[in-house]
This record gives sequence, structure tokens and C-alpha cells, in this order.
Amino acid sequence: MNLTEFRKVIEIESLEVAVKSLILQGSVFYFKDDFKKYFHFKNTLSKKLGVHTNNIEIIGSAKLGFSLNQQRLGEPFDKESDIDIAVISDKLFDLAWSELISIRDKKWFELTPKERANLIQCQSDIYWGYISPDRVPGGTGFSKWWWSIFEELSSVADFERRKIRGRLFKSWERAQAYYCYSIQNLLKSVR
Repeated sequence: MNLTEFRKVIEIESLEVAVKSLILQGSVFYFKDDFKKYFHFKNTLSKKLGVHTNNIEIIGSAKLGFSLNQQRLGEPFDKESDIDIAVISDKLFDLAWSELISIRDKKWFELTPKERANLIQCQSDIYWGYISPDRVPGGTGFSKWWWSIFEELSSVADFERRKIRGRLFKSWERAQAYYCYSIQNLLKSVR
């Protein structure tokens, strides 16, 4: 699949169908030739995060075979590409949210200006049902735990030592809404 074919699915079906069938489900470009490796990847991450393998989905260029990032739009997945993950867990979402509230209440003035800006952005993201852990202040227990898992996976030779990153969603509905909104804005901006 390429960007033109992806757009055609949106035109024929709908953006919602494209997101559900091509981003949040379906085959994974990166693992297309090795189901055992794909299962191993998801199973490893599942155990470390404490979520079911069905609540972990590879997204982005590793999923589609081409980028939906505005700076690399349509470019094929290559040796420099990272692996992006959507993790769906209301339990982890609530844990991260509670920790963010505690930071806001107790440690606001200890944060750097950048950390404060990230925390404010996290508040907005939480409203929409997701957390980008790269915005969570680095000193938190949740952030340290989350990134240690992804850093460890990124260093595994089985996954070609690719950078692996994850975004946390409260529910599948919130993940779908996020990707529909993001792709709609992306495609509008490149017309």
C-alpha cells in the first residue's frame, strides 16, 4: 500500500473505515514476512506493560509501509524508521493521569518551563483520551517505568535496534478518534 491507495480507501469507504481497518487492525508491514516475530514482539510488550496483546497495535510507517508524518508524508518505511505503538489500557491511563495530577498539585514549581508546557499539553491530551508519555515529566515513576520498557525493546537485536515508542489511550474509541482527527488534519494540510 502507498499514500495514494490509502487516500482511495478514504474516498471509497470513509476515514473511519480506513483508520479501523488499516491503522488499528490488519496486517503490519514491518512483520509481514514473520508472524512469529510479530507475536514475540507483541507478547514481550504485553508482559512488560501488563496489558493483553490485543490492546497493543503497531501504527505509523511500520504498520502501513509508508509515513503519515507531515515531514515524511508518503515516504516508505526504511532502515531509519522507528516503530510506533498504540497501547490501549484504561488502567495504565488512569495510573499515569493520577501521577500527572500529583505532579501538578505538589511539584509544579520544581518543573522546568519545558516540563510545565508539556504538563499543560498532557492535560489537553487527557481530555481527548490519550497520553503521550514523551510529554510526561521525566522524573515521574510512570515515565521512568514506561520509557525503560520501550528503551529495552529498542535495544533488542530481534527488532533491529529500532527506536520504539508508544502512545497510551484510554480506549479503542479514543484511539480511533485521535487517528481520524490527525489524518484528517494531515490530509487537509497537504492538498
